[in-house]
Amino acid sequence: MKLKLIGVFALLLCAAGSVHAEATCSLSSSGLSFGEYEVFSLHENYSVGNLSVSCTGLSETASVAYEIQLGRGSGTYGTRTLTSGGNVLAYNVYTQANHLFIWGDGSFGTAVLNDSYGLGLSTVSNNYPIYGRIPAGQNVSAGNYSDTLIMTINY
Repeated sequence: MKLKLIGVFALLLCAAGSVHAEATCSLSSSGLSFGEYEVFSLHENYSVGNLSVSCTGLSETASVAYEIQLGRGSGTYGTRTLTSGGNVLAYNVYTQANHLFIWGDGSFGTAVLNDSYGLGLSTVSNNYPIYGRIPAGQNVSAGNYSDTLIMTINY
């Protein structure tokens, strides 16, 4: 049995800055789409999305340092869940391709993404991959499964 996963998760964006910020920053994301999940397959489903951060310097000597956190969505940091009605499919999101570090808010052993660089009066955009994985062997009904995660940038 195959089930089609469409719009695996949507990212809601929040930005936070200090009162005397040297820069303004914004986030955007392509999210993840895992495609079809084969219930009887022994193979996990993987997906890679993209997170883009754009920062603009507010002075000639401006620099920026930021931390990007990812909320739990449905489930817990240990096991996020995609839902379709009352059906649940476990998945998770990682900061690296080796899937060792769950992307979270720094609590419960989760990782956050950190970066810093000089800006001056320019605008700099950086892209970061979002790695997703659905474990094999989950006996779930066909449907469109989704989750919503909130990303927060602190700078």
